[in-house]
Amino acid sequence: MHEAIPAQNERLKERRAAGPLEIAICGLQIQVLGGVYKTSADTELMVESVSIGPTQTFLEIGCGTGAVSIALGKNAKSGIGVDVNPIAIENSRLNAARHHTENVQFLESNL
Repeated sequence: MHEAIPAQNERLKERRAAGPLEIAICGLQIQVLGGVYKTSADTELMVESVSIGPTQTFLEIGCGTGAVSIALGKNAKSGIGVDVNPIAIENSRLNAARHHTENVQFLESNL
């Protein structure tokens, strides 16, 4: 077994035990449920580096809280966010509803 695997498993346990929290990212208030990767600076970087127009669509793999998809959805025709974690999909859908993002779907998928 690779030496990083026990540490990764420990971080996953900590995330699952954590309660929900609110963060401000990409000009959005995002809720992070326990068991979902906490959105951070990598989210800001992704949103800043992607240029998308009103006739374009996108696919986000590993959507987590949905913050990137929600931010990109403001300028895109439509988008899909996928994650292997069903809690992340629930979290993304909650945040999308909160921000009235109706042109982005969130689906559980193990690509």
